[in-house]
Amino acid sequence: MSFYNFQPTKYQIRMKYVNDLPTQKVRLSTGFTEYGDFWTGQIATNFVNFRLR
Repeated sequence: MSFYNFQPTKYQIRMKYVNDLPTQKVRLSTGFTEYGDFWTGQIATNFVNFRLR
């Protein structure tokens, strides 16, 4: 992630993860392996307040 032009003020941040693919390819030292039956859906944190000074 990159952010530009922040000003000294109050902000909120929230993290969100979304997975809609039930299979995933994972790179291993021996090559790629595909895994199935992955969890699908989304999850998000609550907003967190912070201030830049």
